[in-house]
Amino acid sequence: GLGMAGGGVGGAGMSGGAGSGMGMAATQGQAVSGLLLAGFGDGAIKLFDARASTEANPVAAFNEHRNWVVSVHLNGTREAVSGSISGDVRFWDLRMSESIRSLDAHGQSGTTMTALAAHPRVPVLATGSHAQFIRVLTLDGVVLNWIRYHDGFLGQRIGPVSCLAFHPNKPLLAAGATDSIISIYTNSE
Repeated sequence: GLGMAGGGVGGAGMSGGAGSGMGMAATQGQAVSGLLLAGFGDGAIKLFDARASTEANPVAAFNEHRNWVVSVHLNGTREAVSGSISGDVRFWDLRMSESIRSLDAHGQSGTTMTALAAHPRVPVLATGSHAQFIRVLTLDGVVLNWIRYHDGFLGQRIGPVSCLAFHPNKPLLAAGATDSIISIYTNSE
C-alpha cells in the first residue's frame, strides 16, 4: 500500500511551548527516531525530541515562514523540508538556526499551495493547489510535470488538492482532493 509521507498530526493540541503564551495547534508534523517536527498556523516550525525530555518544550524553533505551514518532512534526523500556503518551500539542516535555501514552488501563479510532499528516496517534491493542479518539481524548483484539471469526456478530473503522498520506494504519487476523490499517478517512462 501507499505510505503517507509526512504522517500528519493535523490538529493535535500541541502548545507553542513553555512561556510562549500560545495555544496554537500543530497543522502538520512528522516523527522520525524520537524527533517530531511540527509546522504551525503562524508559520513557525518546531522540533521536539522525545529522548531529551518528558516536557513538551521544543529543542529548536524556526520562524522563517510568514504563513500557515501546510507540510513538514524529515529526511533522517538532520534534514527537513517545509512548505507554507504561499508556496514558500524551505530546506533545513536542523543543526543550523536558519534554512539553507528556499524556493517559490508556485512561482508567479498567485495560487495557494494546499499540499506538499517530498519523496523519501528520490530528489523530487510535489505541490498541490486548491486551483486544481499538482506540480512535480526537482529540489531546485525545475518543474518536471504539471498535472492539471482537464474538462471533457476522457479528461483527467482533479479537484482542489488537499493532500499528497509519495510511495516510500516506488515512483507513485497519491493525491487527495476536497471532492473525496483519490488519484494515484506514476511516471510514464
